[in-house]
This record gives sequence, structure tokens and C-alpha cells, in this order.
Amino acid sequence: MSFVHGISLLALISSGLLATRQINFGETVRNISIWIGVAAALILGYSFQEEIKMAGTRVLSELLPARPVVTAEGVITLIKGDDGQFHASGLANGTTVRFLVDTGATGISLSPDDARRLGVDLATLEYSLFFETANGIGRGARWRLDSLSIGPIEFRDVTVSINKEDVNSSLLGMSFLGRLASFEVSGRKMTLRQ
Repeated sequence: MSFVHGISLLALISSGLLATRQINFGETVRNISIWIGVAAALILGYSFQEEIKMAGTRVLSELLPARPVVTAEGVITLIKGDDGQFHASGLANGTTVRFLVDTGATGISLSPDDARRLGVDLATLEYSLFFETANGIGRGARWRLDSLSIGPIEFRDVTVSINKEDVNSSLLGMSFLGRLASFEVSGRKMTLRQ
């Protein structure tokens, strides 16, 4: 009803403008058509705002695959990167960390660079953990995070290891994935449910 009201008001204003100058019927119809198109676009945008927001988020996730897409409360989707792996940007004690999701890893490990950004003094760590990697035996130090979150999925009091050797990425292993209600891979998407 207010749309009809607005069009009537627009017609009244247009007719007032026409009365003050020579009438150009073609230009008037064009202007009214433009305003009707603008009004229709605004109404459609408002009506489908959630869908438009979700489409924008999905496009952004394709451009930035590590960015988790929230698909429902406590549910996120990750898009497989160009390297064929799933990556997830998260917050470790409030600091952004880019993780490689590794179902073959037992725990959560931080690279030395990421640990430094969290304020960890690497020289004071005791590297007493030993674990197998694709490159042989690795060493790590046990550390505790107050919080670790990927999108809306958040866990508190999380035990991680800090790698002694430089590695390409921090890892999210089964100690994180195992705390979820479920996770599944379907094609290029990995869905995590808290």
C-alpha cells in the first residue's frame, strides 16, 4: 500500500514539474520508469536481504577459502583451497591464526611464527613432545590456550603444541575436530558442527 502511495506522490511531483515547463511525454515516462525500477530494486533487496547476505558471504569464501562461512547456528563450512587442503582462519587467544585442517594430526599445533604473535617466548619452552610428521620426527612444547575459535565455534582451555622447527602452517587436528558434534567433507566443502 505504501508503494502505491509513493508512486502517487511521485506522479504528483512529476505533474507539478511538467506544469512549469513544456511537456515532454517521453522524458516523463522514462523518469517515472526509472523511479519505479529503483523502488522495485529496493523492495527486492529488502525482501531478500538474508539471501543476498548469504550469497555475498559465499562469494567471499570462494575468494578467501580459509574464511569460515556460518551456515546455521554452531555450523560452519570451509571451502577447499587451491592446494587441495582445507584451511580455517581462527582466533587463538584473540589473535588471528590461519590453520590447516589435518584429520591425520592428533592434536593442535602452532607454528613458531604464530606462537610468537601470541606473545609466547619460544626460548623458555621445553620441547619434550615428540611426534611423527611427513618429514620425520618433530619436537614440540605443550602450551595452553584460554580460547580457540573458528567462526562461532569456540572452545576454552585448549591444549596445543608449539613446534620447535619452522613449519608452513599451524594445524587443527583431531583434538579439535573430536570436540565437535560432527564434521564431514562433501566435494569442495567441509562442514563443522559444534
